Amino acid sequence: MNSTQTYAVTGMTCGHCESSVRHQVSTLPGVRDLTVSAAAGEVIITTSGLVSDDAVVRAVAEAGYTAPPQLTHAQPWRHTGVTSTAGGEPGHAARP
Repeated sequence: MNSTQTYAVTGMTCGHCESSVRHQVSTLPGVRDLTVSAAAGEVIITTSGLVSDDAVVRAVAEAGYTAPPQLTHAQPWRHTGVTSTAGGEPGHAARP
């Protein structure tokens, strides 16, 4: 089963940047296709099987750029409404 993921990449500005990222990410086992766009600041990867987000982030870093870790469908970010109470009342930031 093929899966497609999009990763934001910061720092790419030109075709050489795209080529460096393309080279590093294409070496990951399971990568079937990828599109790298400096203008959009992203890498779109189609994989067969499982390619971990950590592996993609490391490959982009090896090329000299930054890809923030992805959120997976199994672990979505949710705001719980709970904030730190260190040094203050619930829901209020601590004051120096």
